[in-house]
Amino acid sequence: MLLQSAVMAVTSMSVAVVVLRLARAGLLTFRYTVGWIGLLLLGALSSVFVQVTEPLSSAIGVTPGVIVTAVGVLVLIAICIQLSISISGLQIQVRRLAEESALARTVRPNVERQAAVLAIVPALNEEATVARVVHDLLALGLNVLVIDDGSTDRTREFAADAGAIVITMPYNTGVGGALRTGLRFAVMNDYQTVIQCDADGQHPISHISELLAALESSDCDMVIGSRFATGQAERMHVGALRRFAMWTLASSASRAVGGRITDVTSGFRAWRGQILFALADHLPAYYLGDTYEAVIAAGRAGYRVKEIPSPIGERLHGTSSASPLQAARLTVRAFATAVLHLHVRLPARR
Repeated sequence: MLLQSAVMAVTSMSVAVVVLRLARAGLLTFRYTVGWIGLLLLGALSSVFVQVTEPLSSAIGVTPGVIVTAVGVLVLIAICIQLSISISGLQIQVRRLAEESALARTVRPNVERQAAVLAIVPALNEEATVARVVHDLLALGLNVLVIDDGSTDRTREFAADAGAIVITMPYNTGVGGALRTGLRFAVMNDYQTVIQCDADGQHPISHISELLAALESSDCDMVIGSRFATGQAERMHVGALRRFAMWTLASSASRAVGGRITDVTSGFRAWRGQILFALADHLPAYYLGDTYEAVIAAGRAGYRVKEIPSPIGERLHGTSSASPLQAARLTVRAFATAVLHLHVRLPARR
């Protein structure tokens, strides 16, 4: 026992020296330095702890080592949970800083149009189509905001030349991150109505008026343009597994909003009013978080969501940014988030 105590003490002291060196080099904050030194002290005093727990171990019929091991595991679990919280907080801060940096460098057109509706167009390497999409949106009398999500081509230049307001993200944040930045811009500039459409030209610009009309006539907070409500799904080349996944997501979204939703992953949608403020702060950034989880969260917070039929065209250039494997993994994540009620909590609709 004495030899074991000596070994533990020497080991703990050695690790403590390493921890202090890391702290002095600025690699560990004071908070974690103290935590690790405290844990090492517990290790050095483990032999004393064993003796203290002998009456308890005898009473419950286990050896003192079992109790020491259990306490050590609980301490390690607590440390891992704390580290997970810290890392998650850092990831959120990095995203927020990226959004703040991008918003601070917003490029506005020489002649900015004063329109009541803002069209947000997330774009990643869409130089072949973005200018045409911007022209079509401007022709409807909308203000157009293109979020260049870390493109490596001339997307931002073509969008700006076409007359769009352009925000360039410092790195690729995903559609959700780009869209949330656009919603923050909308709130900062007092827009009450926002349209989202893709930069690849698939979404029918001519149907935007129908989205806006549905917002006004139904007193809804969110309107989704559904390609499936048109019967177009029967002509789309969608595998059985993907079709089942989409049906599952749509079914759970329908229950959350209290109405029929057939195309919960559609990126052709409109919002207005209070939900803009809620999503500007809380819109999930991951794939399907900005579409499926946002609908789930909105429905459960009491916001009114509906969909209307809206066709979709073929992608003229480029490919989807998510691989089949990524899409499958993130679909499972999104569904688990909804089932376990781990989705973002939006302020309740007033």
